Amino acid sequence: MSERDESAAMNWLRTAKAPKDRAPEVVGAVLLLQGRLPATAENLHRYRLACDVEAALLQIAEADGRWDLVSLIATSASHKANQKSAKKVVFRAKARGIVVPEPSAAPRRAVALISAPDPLPSFASATIDDGSMVVALGGWSAEDGPWTLMGVLTPGDTLQLVHFHPQSSVGRVRQTFERALGAQTAHGEIPEALAAGLLRRGLDESDALRTPIEGDVARARRLLSAAVSLKAMDVALDAADEARLPELCEQAERWATQPAIFSWGSMLSHWVGRRASGDDEVQRLNGLGEDDRRRLAARLELAAMLLPHHSGADARLAAIATARALRQMERAPASLPLVRRLLSADRPRAQPVP
Repeated sequence: MSERDESAAMNWLRTAKAPKDRAPEVVGAVLLLQGRLPATAENLHRYRLACDVEAALLQIAEADGRWDLVSLIATSASHKANQKSAKKVVFRAKARGIVVPEPSAAPRRAVALISAPDPLPSFASATIDDGSMVVALGGWSAEDGPWTLMGVLTPGDTLQLVHFHPQSSVGRVRQTFERALGAQTAHGEIPEALAAGLLRRGLDESDALRTPIEGDVARARRLLSAAVSLKAMDVALDAADEARLPELCEQAERWATQPAIFSWGSMLSHWVGRRASGDDEVQRLNGLGEDDRRRLAARLELAAMLLPHHSGADARLAAIATARALRQMERAPASLPLVRRLLSADRPRAQPVP
């Protein structure tokens, strides 16, 4: 190992930034330095530190007076050269009268983290043509670091596929969305409780209907055990916004080109053709049952949440107003301006995803 390698590793630990392929071990070393992981042999070995990162950890621990880490590396290092160096550091420290704790003298008991890092944010995609959507629940644990539970929901809200990604990042989540759905499919951050509720409902619906789920199902059940299944979207509005909903419902076609709303329109057309019967599209749309209209409304409300800030509050409120009208069944779906525009022969093109 060269001095250059060790210097680079020290910079990674000091800045908490590292190349993608070295990120997991650097995260582990940083957590040890920050005291967010107990200084135990198990935690030192968990992240499989390479020689340069382990050596950098030793140097910074000595400089910061983290003698518990120095002692740990002296007894439990993965690399002999670092273990030898750590023993020399311990010898010099003791010669100066510094009390260096012995790892074996520490009682073997669970040590609570002082504070856990913030979990990864959660994301959802807009609905794609066949009615599917992708939801990513973000979290953090001492064992897996920042993690993501990513699931694919069917048009019927069942969970079709679920995968667990340990040592994840926001960048990796976005890359996964773009690889799976294409760069022009809108997606955005959503509240953690909403993501968990959507995935839990998918799990419950699949269990009830006994539909198969591919992927890390056991892990999903554990992570979603405390989540509350989302039966309906709960969009809270103040009195002023509530009063504007009827007006904005009639103007909603102005925002038909917003990517998230446009994607919902593609799904609507596909859904009507597949799930309803009638002589033409209008008859099929107006013949949709209560459950179908409720699902369409929930997906449109989620699309409203995915609209970028520059779209303005009116775009979001217009989508919510249309969704409520669909759910309440007080008027024919084909009479709603946004629905009529999205299903028209001269259907507009979507704006590019920013």
